[in-house]
Amino acid sequence: MWLQIPPDRLDAVGRTLAAHPAVHGALAGTGRSNLSVALWVPDTAALYRFISEDLTGLGITAAETFLVGRAVKRPG
Repeated sequence: MWLQIPPDRLDAVGRTLAAHPAVHGALAGTGRSNLSVALWVPDTAALYRFISEDLTGLGITAAETFLVGRAVKRPG
């Protein structure tokens, strides 16, 4: 996921999401979206719940998702 977070909330939101059991990684960056979140969920219903429930109240102003059907190479 790519998220837009107000700069004064970036650290707190990143740390909150990094602690979530479904989040594999949270990375701060620059540009239109300033927080990238790698999320592992079992299905689209779980993705919907994450977006509609877990992201609420964090001050996120925009979110974009993309689904990975198959990873060809992963770090490590």
